[in-house]
Amino acid sequence: MEMIRKIFIVAAGAVLLTSCESYLDTAPITEQIQQESAPITDATDAENKLNAIYTQLGNTAIVFDPYIVSETQADVAYAGGDNPNNFQQDEHRTLTTNANVLRGWNHYYNIIFRCNILINNVENVPGLSAERKNRIKGEAHLFRAYFYYLMAITWGEVPIVTTSVTSVNSDNFDQVYKDLFPQKSSIDEVFAFIVKDLEFAKDHTPECTDASSLRANRGGAYALLAKVYATWRGKEDWDKVIEYSNLASAGRSLVPVFDHLFDGKHEANSEGIWVVDGYDQPLGGPRLSINLYFGTSYKKFNTPSHFLHQSYLDENDPIRLASTILFSDEAAVKYPSTGIYAGVFEAVPVVPWSDTYWPSEKFPFAHKFRVPRSNQNLYWFRLSDLLLLKAEAYMHKGDLPASAALVNQVRKRVALPEVSFSGKSDAVSKILKERLLELAYEGHRWHDLRRMLPPAEMIALLKSEKFRNKAGNWESFSYSNNLAEFRLLLPIPQAALDTNPNLVQNAGY
Repeated sequence: MEMIRKIFIVAAGAVLLTSCESYLDTAPITEQIQQESAPITDATDAENKLNAIYTQLGNTAIVFDPYIVSETQADVAYAGGDNPNNFQQDEHRTLTTNANVLRGWNHYYNIIFRCNILINNVENVPGLSAERKNRIKGEAHLFRAYFYYLMAITWGEVPIVTTSVTSVNSDNFDQVYKDLFPQKSSIDEVFAFIVKDLEFAKDHTPECTDASSLRANRGGAYALLAKVYATWRGKEDWDKVIEYSNLASAGRSLVPVFDHLFDGKHEANSEGIWVVDGYDQPLGGPRLSINLYFGTSYKKFNTPSHFLHQSYLDENDPIRLASTILFSDEAAVKYPSTGIYAGVFEAVPVVPWSDTYWPSEKFPFAHKFRVPRSNQNLYWFRLSDLLLLKAEAYMHKGDLPASAALVNQVRKRVALPEVSFSGKSDAVSKILKERLLELAYEGHRWHDLRRMLPPAEMIALLKSEKFRNKAGNWESFSYSNNLAEFRLLLPIPQAALDTNPNLVQNAGY
């Protein structure tokens, strides 16, 4: 034991000589060790550390990878492009060495660590009022809760780390070892921890307004509480889902024109509840580059699926279709290669583009990602999401008319006829479809299916998905049988397992 102690302290000392950023890139443990005598030196440093959390929201792990999980693993999109990590996830054969999985794991814990530094140390910083300290802690608690929620719905059981280690010596070795090499917590423990963070956040963040929706705010805390109580399997509380959905929705209203949510001309709007501000992001902004999805000048990732396109056609939903999918034969006409769109599209005719599933003469782009210069805002929570979540809660409580009324409130905006529910199964099917049509490409589909369907039903639904081949006939995917129940969660990254002996891989991997 003494030899292990010495080796660990020597290794930790080496870490002390490494910059925070390079350490995060290479170390799989969930905390950093810092050299500073005080983790936060003064009021300016505290504000800078809070703002640094916001600057991390333009990272690929936050603005691109979640759409591989939620849309490409589901039936909204195909992987597109040429990245083998994306293909693994699209085809339900994700390896423990998948680079996307590791990138997300590391970056989520990076932000959690930044939150821990503020939560644990801002109280002792001179030059800040008590109100300001609570506000900083409130935002940090909300961010920490959000990223633990993402980890819980992505990986299941994960380690909970709340400390911020600043030094290692022989006296604190035992505690530091537990902090740096933590074991998983149960899913109940993770959700209970998230709720505790949110209870603090909702009391110490500002009211949600159009402007404050671009920062961590009380509406975001209420919205996340509603999601937690709908997602906490075995401990769902539909009364709390309704209560917190109502609180999150207070003062919010649907944007009258659906397309205004995504056209870049109506940001900080009345529908946003918690929105990532895409402007002036040092890491590239919430879309990194619209050419990843849209236009003709780069390989296309997350291309819309035939299932998504056909779903809009089947529902006779041209308004949301036009906002969500743009085909290449329409693109250059709608966005001429002048002005702010110069360089996004080639001159008419559009340069042909094709892949395994779509022909060059009619190739689809994810049209919700359309604002040039990577300046588009990113919705984490918006009102229609909460209305449909509340509809789900009323369905579970047996009030099908109230549930249908909320769905119809969303449908009315896009001029669709009202629906009614003949029973719970019918309601599940119609709410899932409404969420698909309303929220496609906003990071919900995979998690909606996991929340609303038993695992066997979710797997059967995804296995039944088909695509149109080049001859125009519907065809099953060759990899459809890869999907198994254990793959409804991602694997713990192998790099994290290799360097944390207390981590255990998710079952099946």
